[in-house]
Amino acid sequence: MDRTLAEHKTNHLNVSDTEATDPAIRRTTRKELERRWNLVRAHGSLAPVPITQPIPEERIVAIVDDDASVRQSARRLMRSLGYRADAFGSAEEFLTSGRLADTACLILDVRMPGATGLQLQEQLIASGSTISIIFITAHGDEDARSRALELGAIDFL
Repeated sequence: MDRTLAEHKTNHLNVSDTEATDPAIRRTTRKELERRWNLVRAHGSLAPVPITQPIPEERIVAIVDDDASVRQSARRLMRSLGYRADAFGSAEEFLTSGRLADTACLILDVRMPGATGLQLQEQLIASGSTISIIFITAHGDEDARSRALELGAIDFL
C-alpha cells in the first residue's frame, strides 16, 4: 500500500485494513448509525435524549444524490434498518415529488447538476421547513462543510 494512503487511513480514518473487514466492527458501525438515526428521527438532533415518541410510519427518509449507486445503497440501508425511504436524482426531482411534507430526514449530496445540496438546504430553510439534513459527499470541501453545519445540518460526511 502506498505510504500516503496508509498515513491517511491511520491519521484520518483511524481504521486498519483488519478493522475495515472485521464483521464485529461493521456491526458496531451499523449499531452506531442506527443509534444516531433514532436520535435524529425522534428529536431532530444527535443529542442523547431518550426516544419516547416514534415518528409516524408515513414519514420517510429522502435520499437526494445524482449518483444512482449511492441512491440505491442508501435507500437499501435505510430500509434494512426498518425505515421508509425514497430516493431522488436531483433537488428538483425531490421538490416536485410531493414527498416534502412526508420527509423526516434528508440525506443530501453536496455536488449535483442543477441545484446543489447547499442550495436545496437554503431553499428549504427559506420555506420554513424543519427537515433534518445529513450531507454526504465524495468531495471534502471545508467551506461547504462549514456552511452546511452553520445552516443547521445534522452532520456532513
